[in-house]
Amino acid sequence: MLLASARKMLSGRTHVVVDADTALTTAGLDVDDDLAVLWLLGARDVRVRALTAVHGNSLAALTCRGAHNLQAACGRAQIPRVACGGGFFTSFRSSSTSSDAVEALADTAHESGRPLVLLALGPLTTVAALLQRHPEAAIKIGLLILMGGSLRN
Repeated sequence: MLLASARKMLSGRTHVVVDADTALTTAGLDVDDDLAVLWLLGARDVRVRALTAVHGNSLAALTCRGAHNLQAACGRAQIPRVACGGGFFTSFRSSSTSSDAVEALADTAHESGRPLVLLALGPLTTVAALLQRHPEAAIKIGLLILMGGSLRN
């Protein structure tokens, strides 16, 4: 329903950046974010521009590995940019990426000739850091979709 609203608002092919706590091939972790990315890759009118890994249901190193595993399984053409770390709580960076997740999101927004849908499936630390470091990137985000988490008292 939300993606249908995004499609209506952003005419043509929807360009999506995903910030998620991916866990592909990590035993014992939820793969819900991975399944969401796979669903997006199968949608003909969606183009995934970037996947960034945020720590959420696991350590940053494991979510980063999950993002790279997802990219390897789907192919670089399907997910052209993968980056990890760089939010407020982690400085972990994958050795195979030249920039952290925040910079990758900012670069993708800057390079995009159209509004992006930012799908934040994990904790919002990367999104918050993006808006703090690159407030101009907010102009390029046509729609922000959040997946809620849990509260503990």
